[in-house]
Amino acid sequence: MIAAVAASVAAGLAVALGLAAAGPVALLVAAVGLLQVIVAVRWFTTLDVDAAARSGALVGAAAAIGADLAVALRDDRHPLSSVTAVLGLTMLAALLHQLLRRDGRDRLTASLTATVSLAVVGALGCCYLGAQSSRDGAAFVAAGVAAAAIVVVAAALPGPEVLGSGAGLVAGGASGAVVGALTDLGPRSGGMVGLACAAAAVVTVAVARRAAHPDPVVTGGLPLLLAAPVAFVLARLLAP
Repeated sequence: MIAAVAASVAAGLAVALGLAAAGPVALLVAAVGLLQVIVAVRWFTTLDVDAAARSGALVGAAAAIGADLAVALRDDRHPLSSVTAVLGLTMLAALLHQLLRRDGRDRLTASLTATVSLAVVGALGCCYLGAQSSRDGAAFVAAGVAAAAIVVVAAALPGPEVLGSGAGLVAGGASGAVVGALTDLGPRSGGMVGLACAAAAVVTVAVARRAAHPDPVVTGGLPLLLAAPVAFVLARLLAP
């Protein structure tokens, strides 16, 4: 049941991100923000850290969206350079959040770790905005999210986990090639993007399945976030 819902979540988010990438940057900011927020909502539950979960999730989600805005507002060849400053401020905010807790600071280390990890993982989504700014950027984003979503869908199919992972890799690479063939990216570059993003998604799905409390929203959304830096790096290498 979790795998089926995760597949639906991943497919829906991939469609939203792929369509948004073809539009103005504000539209992609909104789509990436949606992905980051829904993962943030269930992050603490997935990690079995309930103490101060709501406010910790707010810190992590705010950091992720702040990273999006920092990238979207830059207009140069180094769009991610300001993200480190956002994450630095987030660390201070996470520490302040723990100091302000009035619940005895139960499981302080776990709560702080969950908050900071959410900020870092969520901020990875801003890499889609960086990829969009490259030549053929919309195609890189579309190829990446399509491949990641297909891996989640393949993982929901009945059968051994290894078989699902292998099918996801093959289908992810093929989906990237199809996106490349339909755009100026080209099937070869598209296939490379799809295969690389699919590989990142396979690892992410395997990790998400072994969480303390596997959640379909996190299992479906996390692979899309982890595929973002892969799409960005390949966009910079293949279409600077």
